[in-house]
Amino acid sequence: MRKLLVKLFIVIVLCLELFHADTFAADSGAGLEVFPSSRNVSIGILTNNAKLTLNGDFALRETTTQTATANYGEVYVSSSDSELYFDADDQSPVKITSNGSLATSGGGGGSATPGGSTGAVQFNVSSTFTGDTPNFNWDDTNNRLGLLTSTPDVTLHNNGTTAFGSGYYETSNANGIPAAAITRTVLRLAGPCEGVNVDWTRSPQIDAGTDGQLLILVGSFDNSTVKVDHNAGLALSASTSFTLGRGDTLGLVYMSVASRWVEIFRVDTSVSPSPSHGVCL
Repeated sequence: MRKLLVKLFIVIVLCLELFHADTFAADSGAGLEVFPSSRNVSIGILTNNAKLTLNGDFALRETTTQTATANYGEVYVSSSDSELYFDADDQSPVKITSNGSLATSGGGGGSATPGGSTGAVQFNVSSTFTGDTPNFNWDDTNNRLGLLTSTPDVTLHNNGTTAFGSGYYETSNANGIPAAAITRTVLRLAGPCEGVNVDWTRSPQIDAGTDGQLLILVGSFDNSTVKVDHNAGLALSASTSFTLGRGDTLGLVYMSVASRWVEIFRVDTSVSPSPSHGVCL
């Protein structure tokens, strides 16, 4: 009886040692390994890197669309189309398509499978990504965007027409053009009323813009002109002043390195007949 108790004690001790060991091998080789201390499991490999480490492939049997479970995500192969899906908590199932892209099965995301040819900029049409080559194309090699062309030659290449926002601003000798008035690309200028021509005394004549900003000034009336002078904040060609009457145009670009507007073109024209500005009150 004593010998039996001793043997039983030895068996119990061995079982306890096995239970507290860091690795419990259910297979003699690199089969199923259980790591009690980390609560990890590995299959086909003796080491573990996560809760489940798998050395090999695994198979998923097709099933019907799963119902999302709170605080859980599910991966399954749908029996409706034999595609792989991921179903997250409170989200529409996301399909992992055969080409490696993602597509939602509804609920506002739209298909993520790209449309059009390589370089086509994607946009949403009826919850589906669509590309329109060559009408809207990105050159990733040269970082250029093409409109109505798939081979843009410059950073923004538009083979169509372009419209700029424009505005009308009545100025005076002291006012110049404040920052609030240069938010539009094209600005039509006039003096305060008929017979009053403006020659800005304000410095700077035009408030600072952003680097590379384009500003086009257009005169509105021949009987209410605006004179632009070369000064510290405005670099005019040959340092020559320019008076803007009806149709006269002055193109400027802001250079932050010089903290000034720089003339890029001017057009001195004659438009007849010239309408009259409102009389001064």
